[in-house]
Amino acid sequence: MAQRFYFDLRNGQELIRDAKGVDASGPDEAKKEARAALNELRGGHHADMPGVGWQLVIRGEDGATLETLALD
Repeated sequence: MAQRFYFDLRNGQELIRDAKGVDASGPDEAKKEARAALNELRGGHHADMPGVGWQLVIRGEDGATLETLALD
């Protein structure tokens, strides 16, 4: 059964909440998807990628933080 996970962005001063979320089979799949998305962003040098100090926070439907990944 799929669960919903959210990928928020924060930098210590700002928090951008993911209101939509993604479905994954569990925490491990959600973490894998988040890492893949970050690697794609880092490799592509996207203009809309946040700057230094930003983190991607993976949280579950219950609001608990599963993992935090640095964007830079």
